[in-house]
Amino acid sequence: MVVDQNFLKVSKFFISIFLFLVSINVSFAENLIFKKIVDFNDPWGSTFINNNELLITEKSGEIKLINLNSKKISEVSHNLNYLEHGQGGLLDILFKDSFVYISYSEKIFNKLIEIIN
Repeated sequence: MVVDQNFLKVSKFFISIFLFLVSINVSFAENLIFKKIVDFNDPWGSTFINNNELLITEKSGEIKLINLNSKKISEVSHNLNYLEHGQGGLLDILFKDSFVYISYSEKIFNKLIEIIN
């Protein structure tokens, strides 16, 4: 069987690049330090407001504002008619252009009964 010499050179080149990239990822991973700053009850979505503030939703209906510098946690009040059941609840959150967008499962059983009656 005859193997093209260029194929062997190219194969060795790609293998060496792959090994180099793997070694870089391993070396960076060793430098990471994780620190728990807060406990959550079923966290679901998060969005950064700026470099220091983060909004996090919990399926159970809580929206929390976290200041990463001071580690202060504030609860954001809302009047959303959410329903926590199965995969439903207060879900994703997005901060964009000074607005906060939230996706959630809405509690509509009472509305349906009113429409039927």
